[in-house]
Amino acid sequence: MKRLSFAMIMFGLIAVFASATGVNAATFEGSSSGIFTNPIGPGGMVTTGVGTNDFTWGTGISAPSSRLTFTGVPVIATEPDTLFTFGNLYYYNGTIYAGTQADSVDLYVTVTLTSPFATIENFTFPFQLINTANTGDPNASADYVNFVAIANPAYFTYNGVDYSLQLLGFGNIVGGGFVGVNQFHVYENDYATADLIGRFTAKENINPIPEPGTMMLLGSGLVGLAGYGRRRFKV
Repeated sequence: MKRLSFAMIMFGLIAVFASATGVNAATFEGSSSGIFTNPIGPGGMVTTGVGTNDFTWGTGISAPSSRLTFTGVPVIATEPDTLFTFGNLYYYNGTIYAGTQADSVDLYVTVTLTSPFATIENFTFPFQLINTANTGDPNASADYVNFVAIANPAYFTYNGVDYSLQLLGFGNIVGGGFVGVNQFHVYENDYATADLIGRFTAKENINPIPEPGTMMLLGSGLVGLAGYGRRRFKV
């Protein structure tokens, strides 16, 4: 079966949102950065890197701890309701002792806008860290990051409209991983990277659950991106 290119998938996603919201002439330009905050886990949780862009959790069993590293983008140039990449997530799935894991962590993203006005805005994206039991099934043993809907997202105002940065999914998987609509899986003792796909959108366009047509496109499109990554299975 012919694989969809990342560009083809993104054009399809953009078309859906453009048709639903119309064209807005404003272009938001700037850059992004981010850190990890507020890890939550059991009493024996072991973490490093809280307050930095490089977060680890768990005590490794003859292997490094699990790790998430966020890298922002130096150049953002996007119109409202147009999908774009606002960062990249590196994920290493280490084999760790039960009871030392983190079960969730927040990604705190800072967007520094230089146009159409200068402002620094912060957005928090809660991530669930699903540490699966290791079995003979490499897919079932793959740990994953799951992002959850934000009940009260942060907003900034431009021309009388309140905008927020909405995280919509993971894309462009490179390495030993695969994705679902809102999940980024990595095989045991392996690593992968994924782009964080989002959009600046007005308050009235924020949907905690994607519309059915959007969900289908995100699901098929973003899962298709996993074909670009190598899938290495633990023997």
